[in-house]
Amino acid sequence: MSILELIALDESTPQLQAPTSSDTGLITGAFKVNGASTLVGAVSTGALTPSSIVGWTIGTNIQAFNARLTDVSGLSPTNSAIIVGDGNNFVLESGATALTSLGAATRGANSDITSITGLTTDLTVAQGGTGASTFTDGAVLLGSGTGAITALNVTAKGSLLVGDGTTDPVALAVGTNDHILTADSSVASGTKWAAVPAGARSLTGGNIFITESAAASSDIAGDGQIWVDDAVPNTLMFTNDAGTDYQVANTTDVTTEVNATKVIQGTKVASTSGTAINFTGVPAGAKRVTLSMQGVSTNGTSPHRILIGDSGGLETSGYLGAQALVSSGGYSSSTGNISDGMRISQTQAADTGNGTVVVNLIDASTNTWGMSVISGQTTNQLTLSASSKSLSAALDRITYTTVNGSDAFDAGLINIQYEI
Repeated sequence: MSILELIALDESTPQLQAPTSSDTGLITGAFKVNGASTLVGAVSTGALTPSSIVGWTIGTNIQAFNARLTDVSGLSPTNSAIIVGDGNNFVLESGATALTSLGAATRGANSDITSITGLTTDLTVAQGGTGASTFTDGAVLLGSGTGAITALNVTAKGSLLVGDGTTDPVALAVGTNDHILTADSSVASGTKWAAVPAGARSLTGGNIFITESAAASSDIAGDGQIWVDDAVPNTLMFTNDAGTDYQVANTTDVTTEVNATKVIQGTKVASTSGTAINFTGVPAGAKRVTLSMQGVSTNGTSPHRILIGDSGGLETSGYLGAQALVSSGGYSSSTGNISDGMRISQTQAADTGNGTVVVNLIDASTNTWGMSVISGQTTNQLTLSASSKSLSAALDRITYTTVNGSDAFDAGLINIQYEI
């Protein structure tokens, strides 16, 4: 380029000299730009370069050529794209690719978020937070629309969470012992603890009270009903899921009955020592007591006998009974008016008795019991006995002993069974 191509902005002072063959020349005089600052204040010689014109240095206050800037200038200004270094050049990236390069969480994948730091306030519900920093341990969390989640403390023993139909649920404190939870629209929660109302049907003192009704409720497949009819006197009833009614009692005024008898098996006792085998603790309400004997014998020949008693002790008199002895040859002997208990004949010390003693309640109002015995002896004879006895209180004991009270048991087993 020829130096003569420079245009003087102030022609009154500068002098230009034609360049030499080396394309250099001289500028003399005060060459100015717009009549202002002097570019060359003295005679300058040598090559004319940009730095000699304006006083700038490449790499200091003038950007030198850079291939990376060329990469950037060649990128297209694509919408939503960002410039990212790939290790060699600058490239454009967007979407998931850009997120991966920046190490950001993938959109929609919360599992990629391992921590959030730098927050100065709690995230609100609208922001996906709770609006609170801490909650009471064990409390129930309550939503409040877009407001902060709140904690209701129901950790107190027996507390119940109860809604009031308008505002947040409330904690209903435990009630007084033996009180029941009942509905009450006059209190805010709609429920309260209260004493059992007088006359209410409930389980008290081991008894269940069921209000009588004229008929069972509607049948439900797979379910049965227990109810009390309103007859006089009323009776306990059971209705199956086919709608068939059964009276739960041992009575004779229904063709089909359900016998609610409970059988309690006692513990067997070895009759190998002592002069009496005693069974005490007969359950209250027992209707039948059965003794079962196997190979029972004593060291003497005194007849065996059965005694019953109550809390006042065993009864040894006042029995009304008789006994018959049948041997292998036929009828042998009989004894009547036996009043000292119910007897079982034992003619030899070697005899062993096998059989049952059954004691049945005849009249609960007078505590009267009927008794019967069938016992076979190994000496080919059979004892049949029957008796009755009234007690002064409920039967609570029964004893297997001998008439003389001194012969000792030396073999056998005896067990007891109660029916209530």
